[in-house]
Amino acid sequence: MSQKIKAPNDKNRNFLWGIVALVVICVVFIGFMVFNGRKSTDVELSAADVSFSVAVEDGVVQLRSDDVADDAPTADVYEDYSCTHCADLVEADSESMEGALDAGEINVNLHTVNFLDSNGNESSSRTGAVAMAIAETGDAGAFWAFHEKAFGDQAEVARDWRFDELADAAEQLGVDSDVVDSIRDESVMDQYKPNLQANGDRLRELMGDQAGTPALYIDGEYLTVERDPEDPSKLKDWVPDVIGGEAGDAPQESAAETESSDSE
Repeated sequence: MSQKIKAPNDKNRNFLWGIVALVVICVVFIGFMVFNGRKSTDVELSAADVSFSVAVEDGVVQLRSDDVADDAPTADVYEDYSCTHCADLVEADSESMEGALDAGEINVNLHTVNFLDSNGNESSSRTGAVAMAIAETGDAGAFWAFHEKAFGDQAEVARDWRFDELADAAEQLGVDSDVVDSIRDESVMDQYKPNLQANGDRLRELMGDQAGTPALYIDGEYLTVERDPEDPSKLKDWVPDVIGGEAGDAPQESAAETESSDSE
């Protein structure tokens, strides 16, 4: 029997086509991974419509109404953007807090800490620094929208988004371009991380070994974060009680388990 003799270049040609196909597959795969990694910001973000102001002083985000009542209580909230219980508290109190701020019934100081940075994943510092940078622009609507998004979608935003995604979000919120650039080039970390650490040190001075988040003080007095009596799986909205009456009890057995500084 006779065999068909193949041209000597056939094997080389087949090999080259195989290489081309492999390169195309790799390019498609890399493109998919890049797209998939950035798709988290494929959401429409817009600044909140609020009637209060925002400022940063000594690393503390201050929320105030221009028409705040003289006897309005001041709430100091210690929170960590990676803390699940902090996200639970934001879910419980954000709507009433916004309303009370708009009405001038309360002053709020947000002390952002970075207790839960761990294993090289500085999610608490990263998101906290970005939030502080947005707050320092004085755009209360942009800050409040970012704060709500970061805690409301904590697993996606606060824990997974990197600086490019966070910069994209800030840009959507109308934040000044120089601030967006400082987020994208990560320089916000050097600028604001020391503030987060200082806030954590301040909470340790207040609570000692019990230091953890969320922690709430009303006019300097510790207020226990309680479980919602109607749904113990959630935290109670503390704002109506504070506006309508006196608050304050010893920082002992909180009904909500806090995420401790020992988790660093």
